[in-house]
Amino acid sequence: MRTLILIYAIIFVPIRSPLAQNLKERAILYNDGIVLKQVEAGRLMQLFGESLQKKDIRLAEKVLAELQNTLQKHITSLKTMPAFEGNSTLRNAAYDLFQLYASVASNEYPAIMAEYRAAELSGKLNEERVIKLLEDVRQREATADKTFLESQKNFAQHFGFSLKENERMQYPVREDLPSTPRPQHRTK
Repeated sequence: MRTLILIYAIIFVPIRSPLAQNLKERAILYNDGIVLKQVEAGRLMQLFGESLQKKDIRLAEKVLAELQNTLQKHITSLKTMPAFEGNSTLRNAAYDLFQLYASVASNEYPAIMAEYRAAELSGKLNEERVIKLLEDVRQREATADKTFLESQKNFAQHFGFSLKENERMQYPVREDLPSTPRPQHRTK
């Protein structure tokens, strides 16, 4: 019996470690794929807000169209993305977050843009309305962001890696723009 245990330890224990490492690396790549989608959408959201602040309505329209297309592409990708090792919570939370982004890009952002268009004609922006729309977006995002970040932390913990804010992938967060989640990147 001792010989059998020793053979098991010699053959299977060293094999198990590289397999676990491979699983961890694949989990990191899975997480990072979602983070990259977030960063792409976040940059477009920021560019949309910046173009409105500069009162460049034409650029805002182009960016909004690109944002809407990008969000639909990412939603489709997330919808068809398989669960990772039977774990679908991160993917589902990301899907829900992107559904929220798409809703904002289809509803609140066009309403904000309409206010800026009206201001071009009247010379006065209805700041109260814009602030209310942005506050509504922030409130809706808060729940989805919290759920996503919690799912992401649980996923990382389950698969043995840690998260940190990735400054390379960060885009500046400005208080006067619609809020976007700060992407969490992995560390080994």
